[in-house]
Amino acid sequence: MSVKSRQLGQTKTILVTGSPLTLTSTPTSNGVQAPTGNAVALLQNTKIDEWVATGEVWRPIGVQVITTTTTTTTAPVFQLQKDTAGNNTPLAPSSGGVTTASSVRTAPYGEYFSFSSYVTSAGALNYSAGDGAGDKWFVKCSTSPAAGAAMFTLHYVTINVAGISDAVTTL
Repeated sequence: MSVKSRQLGQTKTILVTGSPLTLTSTPTSNGVQAPTGNAVALLQNTKIDEWVATGEVWRPIGVQVITTTTTTTTAPVFQLQKDTAGNNTPLAPSSGGVTTASSVRTAPYGEYFSFSSYVTSAGALNYSAGDGAGDKWFVKCSTSPAAGAAMFTLHYVTINVAGISDAVTTL
């Protein structure tokens, strides 16, 4: 398995909350997953110039937190979660995949937090199931501040996974 971005140094983002989540209730964001089944002919006709994979696989690296209501007292902790079964039941990694925000932030305020490592030294995920083409990722506020609300944007890179994204076509 090769864990590398197709364009060195580039990260991509996707909004995972369309409206602020109240952090005091340990909420979980909406789930997001990579696009699948891109039509190569359509991409060629529109002259898109990048790698195209039939089964894109994402590797989340961090979260942008935009505080919309001032947070107080307890520092919120955000955890990366993954749904491998496709039933909107996110699972936490057996280790890693967390980041701690600052304890008090006056809204509006935006900052980026990288996740701790949730992969083994061999590159395997610390989840009950490994990488999959239909993986859906969530961000959960696992420790809540006394008050506050925020929106999340997930930062990720695309990776190559044998048997999923190795059928790559250059345009």
